[in-house]
Amino acid sequence: GDSAHTVGRKLGDLSLKTGPATFVLFSRLFGLHKNLKAGVYHIQKEESLASILTRISQGDGVHASITLLEGWTFRQVMNSIHSHAHIRKTLDSKDIDALSMRLALELGVDSNSIEGWIFPDTYFFQYGASDKQLLRRAVMLQKKSLNDAWEKRSADTKLNSPIEALNLASIIEKETQYEPDRKMVSAVFHNRLAMNMRLQSDPTIIYGLGSNFYGNLQKKHLKTDSSYNSYMRFGLPPTPISNPGRLALLAAVNPAKTKALYFVAKGDGTSFFSRNFQQHKRAVNYYQKGIGSPPGQRVRFE
Repeated sequence: GDSAHTVGRKLGDLSLKTGPATFVLFSRLFGLHKNLKAGVYHIQKEESLASILTRISQGDGVHASITLLEGWTFRQVMNSIHSHAHIRKTLDSKDIDALSMRLALELGVDSNSIEGWIFPDTYFFQYGASDKQLLRRAVMLQKKSLNDAWEKRSADTKLNSPIEALNLASIIEKETQYEPDRKMVSAVFHNRLAMNMRLQSDPTIIYGLGSNFYGNLQKKHLKTDSSYNSYMRFGLPPTPISNPGRLALLAAVNPAKTKALYFVAKGDGTSFFSRNFQQHKRAVNYYQKGIGSPPGQRVRFE
């Protein structure tokens, strides 16, 4: 909103070799007086007026950055954005669910929730950019990533729409960060969906608990019904449970070829996959409880 006169005065206040009259004259002479871009600029003491004018008209200023991580929820995204010193806060995030619904409508998301539609990435922006401007960019990129992944879907996918793919990708993102396991996890859920078997994914329970989850998932939580309780409900949850990245999106629509129906964390970032519940129980005992022999290995008795 600053005029060329105001910009010239600010430069003059910095003891640079210009002032309001000179800056206005040269900005009009070069036809740049209406093209000055808001931002923060690092001006060298001996920098020429022509260079200063060119950079301000091109918006070549100092940029800030923020990184939104894969698997973050919308609440975590907003907490990070609103704790950033150089982002202008225009959105009230006290009622996160109401804000999610409103942004989904305003940003053209085909859902009643913005959850899942924010592309995880590092974003560079001019100082003073608003939270909504940043979210608009992130949603635009996630829409593109989802469309690209859907176009690359395999014939083996049991998903019926890009929205289902986004939903499943959000679960995969929370289940594993180990790239070689992503398509296997996807296959387990595909196999379960095809058999009308419950997904039984702990991250869906945790998401449904929201602020009532204190870091310790208990059996009572698995038995408390909610729309996100995949131990009690069939099919995918009503919305994504996190914001998945590109690799999780691709895994969701390109499951591995396997008959595995179960998996358990091995404690080293990888998972062990089982085709039946008996083998799965052995895997849980060995990897989670330190009991018995490794699953899949024959035990010899003498």
